Amino acid sequence: MTRRVYVILVCAVLLALIHPAGHIGRVNAETVEGAAAFTYVRFQQEKIYEGESANLLFAVSNRNSTETEFYVRVYRDGQMIFDGEPRPFSCSIGETTSEMTVTLDGWIGAETYRINVELHSTPSDTLQDLRPLSLTVVKLTAGEFTFSPSKTVWGRIDKSSLKVNFTNTGNDDMYDVVVTVMNSSLRISPLSSGDLGTVPAGQTVTLTFTLSALDSKGTKPGLHKISMRISFNDYRSISHYQDWTLEFNLEKMQPKILFSFNPPAPKCGDTIKFKAELVDEKKNPLVGELITLSVGSTTVSNETSTYGTAVYELLEGLDSGNHSVKLSYRGSEYYMNTSEIFVMRVSPLATSLHAETQKIVNATIPATVNLSLVDERLRPIPNQTLKITIVSGLMNFSRLEKTDDQGRASFSFSLNASGEAELSASFAGSRNYLESRSHSIIKVTPASTRLALRAIPAVTLDSTIDLEISLRDLLGRPLSDAPITVLVNGEAAARLSTNSTGYAKTALTLQPTVFFRKARVSVAFSGDERSAPSLCETEILVVNSSALAGVLGAVAAGGIVSSLLLVMRWRRLSRRKALPSEVKPVKPRKGELPIIPPLTPLDERVYEYILEHSGVISLSQASKDLGITVEQLEASTKRLRDAGRLAPTD
Repeated sequence: MTRRVYVILVCAVLLALIHPAGHIGRVNAETVEGAAAFTYVRFQQEKIYEGESANLLFAVSNRNSTETEFYVRVYRDGQMIFDGEPRPFSCSIGETTSEMTVTLDGWIGAETYRINVELHSTPSDTLQDLRPLSLTVVKLTAGEFTFSPSKTVWGRIDKSSLKVNFTNTGNDDMYDVVVTVMNSSLRISPLSSGDLGTVPAGQTVTLTFTLSALDSKGTKPGLHKISMRISFNDYRSISHYQDWTLEFNLEKMQPKILFSFNPPAPKCGDTIKFKAELVDEKKNPLVGELITLSVGSTTVSNETSTYGTAVYELLEGLDSGNHSVKLSYRGSEYYMNTSEIFVMRVSPLATSLHAETQKIVNATIPATVNLSLVDERLRPIPNQTLKITIVSGLMNFSRLEKTDDQGRASFSFSLNASGEAELSASFAGSRNYLESRSHSIIKVTPASTRLALRAIPAVTLDSTIDLEISLRDLLGRPLSDAPITVLVNGEAAARLSTNSTGYAKTALTLQPTVFFRKARVSVAFSGDERSAPSLCETEILVVNSSALAGVLGAVAAGGIVSSLLLVMRWRRLSRRKALPSEVKPVKPRKGELPIIPPLTPLDERVYEYILEHSGVISLSQASKDLGITVEQLEASTKRLRDAGRLAPTD
């Protein structure tokens, strides 16, 4: 085997490693000694641009091949891109062809391709020679454009550096590179980078520009475009350029709302003054900007002053609790919209609960408690629930009352036992008001009572005495099941109880006498925890009619009869057991039960006033205290005396 054939076989082996399996048979095809070969194979250009054609130049020498027909096949990265078999060329033994050209298309860059050129003889399709080549398809482009920063805030600074990066993403050098600012809506410098020289493939270049007037009113926030052009020459000294646009965001400034209110610790119902201050990031006031305040159901908008402040006043105040105060600014062409929410605590008002009632009341007699609820500013608090509790002995009861428009409430009560009663009034508080309490002690005295006794003023010795007894309280109400003791001349003669209407009846038989005598008949009620003791007395003339008739027959003169008639005059004493100093015993008229006159509310007020002053009053002072005339006071005291509530005057 000749050296020439050996080389061809080695090339065939390499081709088998490089080409697809479909070409293995051809690479390993039998090669004849003295076969034809390329005298040279080359590309007309070392580099081409994408889209250009590449001209493959070659010549063939037939040294000893008996086949004189040849063709060429070209493979690009293992893929056949030219097949000359349909158009073979001739080369006789010992001859060399002239230079032939094959034009190859379809080049895409940027890329360097491996090219294999095969020489085949026909018709045996024998591989005679193989030549590897390479071809660079040049694509010059700038890419990976980046810049920083991509944004800044208007008004924060006057100037900002802008770093621009680009990379030679092609596969060949760029020469005489220049970057120029073609158009910009921002003030930028410099407008040209100057000659940057040669930028090799894959190299990144960083340029620094300066953006200025970023705090000027002439420079408005928004998305600003900066158009740039990169100019360069290629390896052929042909000029190229490439444009790209940067988008730089000049953001609006974020303002800040400062908030305060007065009073700093408001309470329910207070007039509150709000103050909002609008400033930029440099704490400069923003003038003439509209700020909206929302709190509760109130929304109001005001413009900021030359100091950047807006003032609001809430006259009606707020309920107590935590309130969200929202301040909103809708923004402008230079400032972003913003809103702030602040929490303001409104405290409830302290309250004072007053309970007014008589210091001394009578058991079983209705009394009135007047309540008033005011806040710490002495304003009445309407429509609030009050709880009143009275504890007296074993009795304990409570009730609820609501205050009226004047913050007042009242209720009536009566107690069944004398002693001391504890009156407690409480307000549990509400959303806007704190709780409060009132406590007082009431002295409860037994209710005054009146005993009435009805009997015949004179009886004969052989007759019984019928007693009719009535027991009533100050209001004329009957006292039932009350124990009554009947005494004759100080000695107990009978014990009985009143019925449901307050009445009791009994009959007495008196001791005999010679002619006549007076018997003192008393009825007594010893009292209990509700009712005061009461005593009523009368005198009854007891006549021995038989003895009296004898005397009358013996005495002719009428003087004795006259004297007897004078002696028979009777009177009934009606007095009560010792009462409080302010109430004197009542003397009912003889022979009949007293008639209780009706009393008016004014009479009750006068009676309570007399009790509070221990029964001793000045008519002029009392009329002033009660707000009535002296005449009205005198008429009222007369009705009270007639009703048995007050003792008659001497």
